[in-house]
Amino acid sequence: MNAAAVIAGPTDLRMETRRAEFVEGDDPEFRRMGWPGWRKVWPDFERREAEHFASRSAVDWPGEIDVPLLLLHSRSDSRVPVEHTLKLAALLQQHNKEYEVVVGTPRVERARAALAAWDGRMTKESAAAAIFWWRRTEDAGEVEAQLERALEALALSQGEDETGWRWGRIHRSEFPHPLASEFDLPPVERNGGGGTVNATGAVYRLVTDFSDLDRSLAIIAPGQSGQPGSPFYDNLLEMWARGEMFELPYTRKAVEAAAMHRLVLRPK
Repeated sequence: MNAAAVIAGPTDLRMETRRAEFVEGDDPEFRRMGWPGWRKVWPDFERREAEHFASRSAVDWPGEIDVPLLLLHSRSDSRVPVEHTLKLAALLQQHNKEYEVVVGTPRVERARAALAAWDGRMTKESAAAAIFWWRRTEDAGEVEAQLERALEALALSQGEDETGWRWGRIHRSEFPHPLASEFDLPPVERNGGGGTVNATGAVYRLVTDFSDLDRSLAIIAPGQSGQPGSPFYDNLLEMWARGEMFELPYTRKAVEAAAMHRLVLRPK
């Protein structure tokens, strides 16, 4: 074994058996599970408790642990108090053992689970992508504290309801008119971002097919016309936001066949 992890595990079973709900079984959840309590399961519980549980409690033999240990625990765990993890961590430190302890709040644990399940795609609907981005903006430091600060920033910018968090609310493009705000276009949420193929800020894209130039692809946002009121002023905005492209005719025959509007300038 090269390493091991303890996830919200009891490290001192004597600590657990001294809790009244364990001894007497007077806990709604235990009753639902059919657990009657140590006293009924083990009539001579008090006499045998020390001998039996010492051999099964990691806090009694931290010096014998010879692999790196990762201790994970949520502060919201209602069955195993966080003191179990903290006590073992202190003993491991005293014995100069290699370990890492991560103790999180419920929100941190949910974020950690979301990141662990994330496929790494920066889609506009992804809450994990938003958490990942905020985490990257944090200064170097302890990972738990960084994640906490990232979640606080997300809560401030997108609200306390985590179900409403998404990458698109951070990664969006705006199209204000340079002269008159009446002609501003609504912002659009986008997939991708810095460090991805679908990079931020590229409003014009061209894919040239040199084997058949008329099959080349292009997109420009928000449209091909800069004149407000024109049907071509913003007709490509949503298409661009979705990452789609249109065929771009190149030869004169193809251009004339696809033309929808013709502007003739006659100099005098």
